[in-house]
Amino acid sequence: MASFRTDPTNLHSVHPDDVLRVDRQVLLNGPVALYGPPERLRQHVAALESYGYRCPAFDCGRWASEADMHRAFAAGLEFPSYYGRNLNALNDCLRDIDIPEKSVVAVVLWRFDRFARLPGVRAWDVLDVIAHASWLHSLYARRLLVLVQSDDPKLRFPPVGARPVMWIMWEAHKTAEPGAEPDPAT
Repeated sequence: MASFRTDPTNLHSVHPDDVLRVDRQVLLNGPVALYGPPERLRQHVAALESYGYRCPAFDCGRWASEADMHRAFAAGLEFPSYYGRNLNALNDCLRDIDIPEKSVVAVVLWRFDRFARLPGVRAWDVLDVIAHASWLHSLYARRLLVLVQSDDPKLRFPPVGARPVMWIMWEAHKTAEPGAEPDPAT
């Protein structure tokens, strides 16, 4: 059993030096994490890519409607041509998205607050569908995360996938990494 916990070739092992990996920090609170200013998210995407994550990114600030979101997801996530472009179809396609064993996906949603403020848009539902798909993939030892960037520090969502949508640890406390000077704004 000890070899399982420290085997560097095992995607799911936890080496003592690896405890603070970005993906594990995100998953502590569920598969959906909120980020504030873009720089931290850029760093975390680079870290995830170094772990082997595929990180399809979407500029949600360019979406003027839910239909725009469905078009972007269909193209960026390579959904089949029969994708119905509604939340039920999104749920079906995310459940069936190809995440091969020993592979992982982190969907990156830039400027999601702009999309969430559009009239009639069900932004929470989109996050809930992704969280549900993540849970289903985890049953088969596959990871699907969603990293949500917001320029609005007051953006909040009710829990998704029965888990709260929380600011990533570093954003919630508004402090730098251990040993750095505290942010004077807090």
